Amino acid sequence: MGREWQIGDPVDYTTDGWMDAQNWTGNRYDEEDEYESSSKDSKNEEYSKKAWDYYNDFKEEEALYYINRALELNSRSSRDWNIKGIILDSLKRFDESQKCYDRSLQLRQSVVVSDNKARMLSKWAFNLLEESKKVPNGLDILYEAREKISEAINLLSSENNSEDLDL
Repeated sequence: MGREWQIGDPVDYTTDGWMDAQNWTGNRYDEEDEYESSSKDSKNEEYSKKAWDYYNDFKEEEALYYINRALELNSRSSRDWNIKGIILDSLKRFDESQKCYDRSLQLRQSVVVSDNKARMLSKWAFNLLEESKKVPNGLDILYEAREKISEAINLLSSENNSEDLDL
């Protein structure tokens, strides 16, 4: 691992053996997006931090409000699109969440965002599976769930490229 563990990383994502399970949400955001110092960027960071704090306090609606404010100030922040995807995922607004992850990946390729998107797709598939049990003929819903799982698998397998294998 090339960096130290941070809040938001999975509990086993560390080089020194230190884990902070109480703060682990299963989702991560990438802090590599650095901004130039300006009042607009400062306000953006403030809103982004508030959004993440509210999310960690299980106040998703408030978190969504602040991340939207942050994105109004800087719509080119891969980190903020990832955070919005995480928040929408927790609200089970999977389609919107997927669009946010896609936007984040469009701005900057990131294994963190790919992991979050794959995790969201698997949750979406599980919800579809549960939904299919509630209808008389849920075959179409099962096919959709299978598509989501395939998408997640393809997303994760694309991460195991030659860069990771040192080829």
